[in-house]
Amino acid sequence: MFRSTGEETAANRRCLRRNTPEWSNYGTGEWNYTQNRDVLDQFWRYGAERAKGLETLFTVSMRGNGDLPLPGANIKNLQEIVTDQRNILSETHGTPAEQIPQIWALYKEVQGYYDTDGMEVPEDITLLWSDVSVSISGVFCTYS
Repeated sequence: MFRSTGEETAANRRCLRRNTPEWSNYGTGEWNYTQNRDVLDQFWRYGAERAKGLETLFTVSMRGNGDLPLPGANIKNLQEIVTDQRNILSETHGTPAEQIPQIWALYKEVQGYYDTDGMEVPEDITLLWSDVSVSISGVFCTYS
């Protein structure tokens, strides 16, 4: 269903798939998980399959189209998306999700879900904080 035009690079094969420009070129329907879940799962599965055999850090979760907040996003919805993506990674790569490198960018409203609203993230996922959003959790890295 989602086939390449051959214009891909190694860099863009290393994520499940991106909404821009890949969804615009290869996706069908809305970039909305509650309304288009099956198609998005197929889209991400194809991205995971393309990355087989590559040393990859997979970005998980989902942001709205055009880097806007995801319509209908809430903690439960985002945790469900990540659970489904981790299942896709595990099934595709034949390895438990906990052993597949993943990163979740806590950007803008999603950072608020984590900082103040108690959103839970699996411990094996690396968290990326954006300097665009000010963290209220006081989580800072120190180096010695």
